Amino acid sequence: MANNKKNLGWHDPSSHQYILPDSQDLIENTDLRKKIVEKNRKDEVRLIVILLPWIIGIAMAVFSGYILLFERLKLFSYSVNGNHNNGNNRIIKISPQKLTYVDLSKKNLENVILKGYNLKNANLKLTNLTSANLTDANLTSANLTNANLTNANLIGTRLTSANLIGVHLTDANLTDADLTGAILIDADLTNANLIGTNLTDARLIYANLTHTDLTKANLTNTDLRDVDLTGAILIDADLTGANLTGANLTKTNLRNANLTNAILIDVDLTGANLTGVKLKDTYIPKTQ
Repeated sequence: MANNKKNLGWHDPSSHQYILPDSQDLIENTDLRKKIVEKNRKDEVRLIVILLPWIIGIAMAVFSGYILLFERLKLFSYSVNGNHNNGNNRIIKISPQKLTYVDLSKKNLENVILKGYNLKNANLKLTNLTSANLTDANLTSANLTNANLTNANLIGTRLTSANLIGVHLTDANLTDADLTGAILIDADLTNANLIGTNLTDARLIYANLTHTDLTKANLTNTDLRDVDLTGAILIDADLTGANLTGANLTKTNLRNANLTNAILIDVDLTGANLTGVKLKDTYIPKTQ
């Protein structure tokens, strides 16, 4: 206790005076305080250097999250004609799960996730949907004219009566998708996966189905005039009543396919596998 009084000074109750420490002790005490302050500053700097990368990382993550949220919100806020009398535009806020009649034409939606969304009657003309996830989405009667769906995931997607003229579906996965009555004139489905796909009454005139997998696909009454099916797989496919006039079936695998009542005028079957094919009432001109 006396040592502390010597170094720091003390108050004498009897004389009511404050006794100061010796000058040498004061100097030593001041130097000690300076060293302590300097050490504390160095510790603070060291701590900041250690924590700074973490702070920057967290800030960037938060910022990126806000940017992603903003981009998502932009997708769900769109301009439509609000007043048919004066033609003014207004911004409509819509539920993410309900995008019926939405106009997303010419938008860049690459890698977008719209799994299970209702896009019935949506306008997606010339829209970039490369690698998009549209699994189980409802695109009934949607307009996808010349849209880019390269490498898109369309498993179980409903595309009944959809307009897919000139659409790009290269390497797309349409397993178990429903394209009943869809229009795919001049569409590109090269290397696409259409296993179990329903293409009943669909129109695929001039479509490119090179190396496409149509195993167990339903092509009943499908219009396949002038279609290129070179190297395609149609094992167990149902082509009942299909029109294949002018189609190229070079090296196509038609094992166990059903071609009952199908039309095969001017069809090129060079190198095709016709093992087990059902040809009941199939129309094949005698000159072929």
